[in-house]
Amino acid sequence: MQLAHACYASLLLHSAMLAIPTGSLTPNALAEGAAPARARLAVVLREPAGGAVGERGLLREPSDTAGEPPQPLGVPGPRYYEPKELTRRAKAIGDISPLPPALERGDDSGRVVFVLRIASTGRVDGVEIDQATVGDALVTALADRFRALRFHPAERDGVAVASRMKIEVLLRPPGA
Repeated sequence: MQLAHACYASLLLHSAMLAIPTGSLTPNALAEGAAPARARLAVVLREPAGGAVGERGLLREPSDTAGEPPQPLGVPGPRYYEPKELTRRAKAIGDISPLPPALERGDDSGRVVFVLRIASTGRVDGVEIDQATVGDALVTALADRFRALRFHPAERDGVAVASRMKIEVLLRPPGA
């Protein structure tokens, strides 16, 4: 999809360049007072259909990549290995705490299935919602807790690698 956008942008820019009269961008023309041609490009990120959270929806990540240069279009991100491709799975360091207030009160019951993308450093790169039968506020609160977790990274032949982990959370009222 990104390649298609890049080709489209290239086509538009080349078409615009063809519309510029011959010789108007030469050093002599600029010295004679002709205005230089300028173009401004922008990348617009759109919300996924159905909002930020939903069935198989993606939660927006916090901007903890501030200060890092953006990846160029067409350059793939890290590969996240599936559990069957690993020699050792990622393991959480600590528990999720504190619990969201709604969960402590036992207001909601249901099931949420998360898919975590865990970097080779043990940091959670992303949290996807695979299934949810509880309210969006509780799903978001739980996803934030998972996003803050740190892991001993997964390994493939003794080398730390990025991985995916599916986690099912069952919510039951106290005493049930």
